[in-house]
Amino acid sequence: MAYGYSRCLFWHVAVLCAISAFSAAGAKAGVIALAASVAFARCAAWEPPALSDTDEFNNQELLQQSLFERYYHDADLGFDDVGPKLRNLAALALSSLPAAAFGVGNGLYHFFFYTMHSLLDADGKSRLAPGSMLAIEDQTLAAALFRASLHFTRCLEQSLDLQAFLMGLCQQKLAMFFLVQTEIGTALSALGDLRSSAKVFREVDSVFKTMKSVPYHVMLGDVGWKSPVHVALNDELYPRSFGAVW
Repeated sequence: MAYGYSRCLFWHVAVLCAISAFSAAGAKAGVIALAASVAFARCAAWEPPALSDTDEFNNQELLQQSLFERYYHDADLGFDDVGPKLRNLAALALSSLPAAAFGVGNGLYHFFFYTMHSLLDADGKSRLAPGSMLAIEDQTLAAALFRASLHFTRCLEQSLDLQAFLMGLCQQKLAMFFLVQTEIGTALSALGDLRSSAKVFREVDSVFKTMKSVPYHVMLGDVGWKSPVHVALNDELYPRSFGAVW
């Protein structure tokens, strides 16, 4: 089963209008109608791609492609409408579509890491732009999505074999979870909310200890990871004894 929408509903309407124009008024009118319809389609709001309820990694690829295209190639259309729809998709992923959790979590991490502020662009239009403060609510949602993705691929189960751990991108998911949670805990502490900060760090420490006990890490041995902040994916290929590789 697929969830979501095509990139632009207007595009389908536009194509139908163009086909009709070709039939009714000849090729020239159809070309004009098609050109106008494409311009109209580009004004449409962002919609998430159709997502699978089983194929986690295709979902991740589709979502990142769609978000990067909107942010970098369709920047003139703005990014204001993306946040609310991505958060709605996050709610769906957490409630009934766990195969979308990793992709949506990465989307929130990449594009909504900082709080957004309204700024005027060169044309005098109000646009949202990232500030300098961590977007705690969005990153808390991202952490919940990474947590759901870890459960979806059973990354912290003692029975998970090495191949399943690697094919499930478990280490990448864990690294993202630790990174986001550490930033959240630090930000909460800076705001004086020490109780919430301590709760976040306790969960991070608990997940880290569980991670170190799964078969993959028992096999991997000591790569210098004494706490969650030490997790670095390069260490699996390039041990610290050899120094930095960049």
